[in-house]
Amino acid sequence: MLNQTVTSPPDNIDAAFWFGVSLGGGYLLLFLVAFVLFARVHYFTKSCTKQKSVQGMVILSAALRTSFWALALLNWESWFSEDGHSIQTINDVLNGSNLPPFAYILNNLPGLMYFSTISLLLDQWGMVYYTATDEPRPYRKCFVPALAATNIVMWLLQSTMWVLFYLATKNDFTSLPTISLISTGALASVYLVMSIAVLVFGQRTKQILRDVPIEFSVISKKVVEVGRLTQVCAICFTLRALLIVWGNVEPYFGPKYHLSMTVTVAVVMSYYALLEILPCIIVLYYYRRLPPRPPSYVALFDQDFGKFYKSACRLQQIEFQNQE
Repeated sequence: MLNQTVTSPPDNIDAAFWFGVSLGGGYLLLFLVAFVLFARVHYFTKSCTKQKSVQGMVILSAALRTSFWALALLNWESWFSEDGHSIQTINDVLNGSNLPPFAYILNNLPGLMYFSTISLLLDQWGMVYYTATDEPRPYRKCFVPALAATNIVMWLLQSTMWVLFYLATKNDFTSLPTISLISTGALASVYLVMSIAVLVFGQRTKQILRDVPIEFSVISKKVVEVGRLTQVCAICFTLRALLIVWGNVEPYFGPKYHLSMTVTVAVVMSYYALLEILPCIIVLYYYRRLPPRPPSYVALFDQDFGKFYKSACRLQQIEFQNQE
């Protein structure tokens, strides 16, 4: 019974297995949608824009998640249970504490890329706010360096923890839980900080757009989109941080306080579907619009020549009136 293949999993991991299939399909669909949107924008502009950068990050993170779940389904019993009987705790999947080193990195890398993706969105909101308030210096001197430094520190820290996790796993070091705790704890901390930053600058950007004196339907829609995206991102980052922390502390409570199999699978499913796939879809919707086409040289010449011709005629008319 314990040696069944992946195509015929035991009864008590059947639900978790098919949830994994659903998540893999969801991430594959997200990858395809993001790729189509990226190709659509790239067709109109070949330059590197923030819109394409965000879409590219979603493409890479979705591709990694799809790969992770594909490999997980192929190695279900060996990855999620030593004896092939079930996922024991939330930590087994969310933080990947019991996964092989390659699977552990593959599971945690998209979470860090998701953080960098929202950082790009936060950078855009900061630029809008500081430009509208005629204070570009704090944006260039403080905001951008702080945001870049946070991302660099997190990538260096996580890369170091991944290397240490690999070495500890291969050499059976007892420091493995500590390494995993530092890695996931640092990620949970920046998630909480990012949720606060998203709330602050999201609300400020929304207020700046709302105070535009000219009423445009596009601006009105953008105000609503920024408000909703702010709320969703803040909630998702906060809940992600809390679930990561819970995944770290749950194993220390002992089996008596472990969540049931049904609740564990439901939490894991909700974590990926509601706190990662859904925000990515909303971000892609936020960046759905095509950039304006660059004007052709002929159009620029016609436009400038028309202005020049009208100005010349006006001056000639004034000059003729003065002579009279």
